[in-house]
Amino acid sequence: MKNRIHKNKEIQRRKSETLKKTYSENGGLNHRDDCQCGVCKAKRGEYVGEGNPFFGRKETDEHRAKVGDAIRRSFQSGMHGLCDPERQRKRVEKALQSLMENRPTSYEKIVIDVIDRHDLPFEYVGDGKFWITSHGKHINPDFRDTDGSRVVIEVFCDYWKERTYGSVEQYLEERREQCED
Repeated sequence: MKNRIHKNKEIQRRKSETLKKTYSENGGLNHRDDCQCGVCKAKRGEYVGEGNPFFGRKETDEHRAKVGDAIRRSFQSGMHGLCDPERQRKRVEKALQSLMENRPTSYEKIVIDVIDRHDLPFEYVGDGKFWITSHGKHINPDFRDTDGSRVVIEVFCDYWKERTYGSVEQYLEERREQCED
């Protein structure tokens, strides 16, 4: 089942006009009225006076000098967080963890239901249980076979693949190249 609504030019035009209108009405933000981001809170005046997180604090020249020296030293040593391998590893772990929290997706749930109903020899591994390493890339397929025939199933919506890879065919070609032994 393909969702082709996003390819309709009239819908794209109306969506663009609506976004521009709300953007100009909200002073440059497309956020809800009750948005809790810092920019919206500041715009509503919630950070004025005692609502300001820095209310009552005074930053001294000595403190500014200490912070400046610490930042300079961290960049000179190359361990400012961007180059620290341990911090990079933790960042990648957190990103993967957050991605896996929303698994299985709605499409994957449909396929799981079909597999269960028809007793097909596949199991869901899209939550990080199974990885394929090929040509230095690590790939986590959505489903793998349980009978040892080395078959994997990838479930996706064409909208995101077109945005990321340009076309579904381009995504499939890259995925095939990655999985070839």
